[in-house]
Amino acid sequence: DAPSLPDYLGAAKQPINEWLDRNPGGRVQVTEASRLKFKGNWKLAYDNSADGYHVVFSHRSLLEMENRKEPDPTKGMSFYMGKPDEAPMYVQYFGRGHHFKDKRPNVEKRPGALWELEGIQPGMESYARMIRAKLGDKAARALDLAASQPVNINIFPNLSILGNHIQVFQPLAVDETDSTWYATAIVDDADELEGMAGAVNAIRMRTQESFPNFGEVDDAANFEEIQKGLAACEDEWVYMHRGLGIPGRVRELPDGTLKAPATDEVFMREHMKEWKRLMTTRPNIVLAR
Repeated sequence: DAPSLPDYLGAAKQPINEWLDRNPGGRVQVTEASRLKFKGNWKLAYDNSADGYHVVFSHRSLLEMENRKEPDPTKGMSFYMGKPDEAPMYVQYFGRGHHFKDKRPNVEKRPGALWELEGIQPGMESYARMIRAKLGDKAARALDLAASQPVNINIFPNLSILGNHIQVFQPLAVDETDSTWYATAIVDDADELEGMAGAVNAIRMRTQESFPNFGEVDDAANFEEIQKGLAACEDEWVYMHRGLGIPGRVRELPDGTLKAPATDEVFMREHMKEWKRLMTTRPNIVLAR
C-alpha cells in the first residue's frame, strides 16, 4: 500500500522545506533543463548522488577551473580536498531509500558567504555590481540566492535536489538512463529584492549551467565505465563497504536516521536494502474495472 506523501518523505521533509524557505516567499519556479543520457543503470546515479569520495578525482578539471584565479582553492567544491571526513559536512540516511548530503556546515553562517564560493561565471561581475548598487547592505543575501545551495537531497528512487537544481533520472533500459537537470528561478511577488529578482535569476541561471556541463559529464562517463565493469564475469560483487564496521563512524540519531562522515557509503548500503525490499514484496494491487 502506498503511504501518504508526508509519511513517505519522513525526515526528508525538513531539508526540502529549508531548501525552499531560503527563497523569497518560500517558492521557486521550475524552468528549462539540461538533458543528458548515459549507457548505465539508473542506480549508478543514485549511488553517486551523496558520494563524497569521488569528487576530487572525478571532478578535478571542474575544481581547477573554478579555482584557476585563486591563490588558495576555496571556490566550488574545494572543501572536498584534503580530508573530507574531517570536515563538518556529513551524509544522513532518512529511511525508505532517502538520503542527504549536507555541505552547509562547511560554509560560514553570514550573508554573502555562499556567493563567495561561486567560481567565475559569464556576466557575474556586472550583475553583482548592479545588485550591490541597488540593494546596498542587503545585496549579500540577494547574491546568496544566485549561488548554489550546498545540499544534495535525494528522494528514492529517482529525484535529487542538488544545489538549485531538481534532477530526475529515468531508466530507459537496464543499461540506459535519461538524466534531466531542471533549473529553478526565484519568484519575488512581494518585491523583497526591490526589482533585482531578474538580475539575481540571470546570475543564478549561469551558475546552474556549470555543474551539468562540467560536472555531470564526468559522472556520466564514470557510470558508463562502471556499467562495463558490471558486465565482467570475474567478480560478481559490487563493493559498498566504505566505513562499514568502524566503531562510532555511523551514528543512529534520536529520530532513527543514520549520520556518517562525508565519504561513508552507508546510504548506498541502506538504499539497496530498500530496493531489495521493494523488489521482493508481494504487491497489493486492486485493478479497477
